[in-house]
Amino acid sequence: MRMPGMLLLVAIPVWAGAFGAESVTLPLEEYKKLYREQLDRSREQEASGAPVYSLDRASYRLTLSEDRVEGEAVVEGRFISGEPAPIRLFGAGVIVAEAPEVEGGVLTGGEGLAFLPAGKQAFSIRINFLAAAVQEKDVHAVRMDVPRAVTNALKLDVPGHLQVLSAPGLEGGDGVRRFASTERMEVRYRGKPAAAAAAAPPEVDILTGITAQGPKFTATARFAVNRPGNGKLTVRLPSGARLVSPGEEDGALEAGPDNVLMVNAARLRTRVFGVSYTTPRQAKGPTAVGLPAVEGNSGSERCFFLVEPEDARMTAADQDAYPVVPAGRLSEDLLHAASPDGPVMQAPASRMVQLMVQEFVPVEAPGMVLDEIEFYVSYEATGRVLSVLRMRVPAAAGRRIAVNRVAEADVWSLRVNGVKRNVYSLDSDKWIVPLDGSGESLVELAFLAKSAKIKLQGRLEGVLPRTGLSARRLHVGIALPERVELMSMEGDLAPSATGRAQAPAEFVGRGHHFSTSFYGGGELRFAVFYKEPPRR
Repeated sequence: MRMPGMLLLVAIPVWAGAFGAESVTLPLEEYKKLYREQLDRSREQEASGAPVYSLDRASYRLTLSEDRVEGEAVVEGRFISGEPAPIRLFGAGVIVAEAPEVEGGVLTGGEGLAFLPAGKQAFSIRINFLAAAVQEKDVHAVRMDVPRAVTNALKLDVPGHLQVLSAPGLEGGDGVRRFASTERMEVRYRGKPAAAAAAAPPEVDILTGITAQGPKFTATARFAVNRPGNGKLTVRLPSGARLVSPGEEDGALEAGPDNVLMVNAARLRTRVFGVSYTTPRQAKGPTAVGLPAVEGNSGSERCFFLVEPEDARMTAADQDAYPVVPAGRLSEDLLHAASPDGPVMQAPASRMVQLMVQEFVPVEAPGMVLDEIEFYVSYEATGRVLSVLRMRVPAAAGRRIAVNRVAEADVWSLRVNGVKRNVYSLDSDKWIVPLDGSGESLVELAFLAKSAKIKLQGRLEGVLPRTGLSARRLHVGIALPERVELMSMEGDLAPSATGRAQAPAEFVGRGHHFSTSFYGGGELRFAVFYKEPPRR
């Protein structure tokens, strides 16, 4: 329903539009006729007291997509006479997102959008809006109820995969369509044929996780193929990188010369695939690490996150140069495949990521009391000594514990909750033992040393290294070759009546068991005297 009032159409010889300047002319006789009719209507309306206004120009900019249209509209006019009343501008199909400019009155609602002038003066309205696009078979259409203005202009932003079938007016050399006054504007468009769509550039989002491993950095890049382009992707790894694996997609990825990887998108099992590579790390100072790229890519590149290793801290040397990627920029499939455990950042174009690695400084383990610590020592006739330290460490101990290194001993193995792990060396005095981190850790640390060969009789020494962890009970098992007998024990240990049913597999020989009611976490030295009994 039209608002009360009169729209006075006045021909304007020159209009500086929102999208450029263009001369708009009418034949002289037509101009005189239109002018006389409008003056007659204006006099009638003024005599009746009805509001009289003129909408001088309306300009629109629409960005097309398959399901909706995002747009900007600018309407300018003048209120001429009468009592101000709402002027209907747009129908209910236009949803206003924001109105950054409203001058000479206020916007009002109702069935659509209207404008109430403040008085007899010029007014201007600029809004950003959304409008739904309906689909009719393979054609999309957007239809909008718009204000009738003297001059009207339309600018269309069309993605590469769409083509316009019809739109009001004629397009000039500046890309702006100018059309006559109308109450409804319609634009119809559809997707380009398959052959044209295939020529569109590839759209691949890339997210790279970087971690430090000894003297090198290891990077795992995940690629989410949103649009494969012509189906053949060219991935370029950074200069100096060494490819670890071409990925999990057999036959889809092929490594070429000069750090180039060819990807056949048609053979990918899923739209997300991964590639791992390494780069050298500087011994001191920051190290520059490059990021991969896809040739001709229109997707998000140079996004990365850091994965701190167990034995060091890793940071970006110039943290402020890498803004955090907002939530929603990358797809959920890509984030799920990469599993970043820190913020996702983005490096500027043609800039390498500067990374710093800080080795951990030895620290004492947190003070706590364990229920029991077990220590098993097996002496072989050849003089080799294999020792196993076993203890259950609660999660409160943190991510790692430090055990004093035993002189002239080498680590044989480490198992944490039954899983083989690495032992790290912080300096020449400590062994760094990583823990589970998510719960209790059953630590079994075995190390190998050398002693004198077993004779007819003699003395054998043993040492439990400092753990820094106290225990309510310490159990020590000593295994000697079957041909000799234990004569006596030297050290702060007492014989134990019972052994352990679940002794480690490395505990081999004739077992003897000792214990003490309290162990303070420090180094414990002991010795055993043995003798080979005479044969009968």
